[in-house]
Amino acid sequence: MKAERAVVSLPAINTLIEDDPFFSYVRDLRQSIANRAFEFFRDREFEHGHDLEDWLRAESELLEQPALNVSETDDEFSICADVPGLTEREIEVKVDPYRVFITSTREESHGKKEGKSDSSERTSKQFLCEYDLPAEIDPAKVTAELKNGVLTIGLPKRVQSTKIAITNKAA
Repeated sequence: MKAERAVVSLPAINTLIEDDPFFSYVRDLRQSIANRAFEFFRDREFEHGHDLEDWLRAESELLEQPALNVSETDDEFSICADVPGLTEREIEVKVDPYRVFITSTREESHGKKEGKSDSSERTSKQFLCEYDLPAEIDPAKVTAELKNGVLTIGLPKRVQSTKIAITNKAA
């Protein structure tokens, strides 16, 4: 009997640096969400009291939000995200000592036949998840694996040094 091996894909993990172009991407994406939320506000003739509703509606139109499960042990945080149909090349994990970003952009082509001419339509599906961590992690030790549509990220906590009291033994 032959042993079966599970296929495990490893998405890219990058540590964020101060001038990372990723921050421009996040800023532009948030601006797009804000612009769409403002359109909802304007369409209601500037009626106040729906800010959060407008933001969430705009966010849901522009981004997909995978289901996340976050757990913590004494040594690490673990994040599991449902990302069915995505490959490791379509997912990127970015970390800094107190945050995790999970991003994905997937281009899809939809073929249409209209009469005698063939045409295709391309759409882009993307998501951005940002999770603030309550304790510092070690970005160099973060792991990620993609298996059966579930992305699992291991985020080891940074080991804190312990102070040891030094006593002076005088003779």
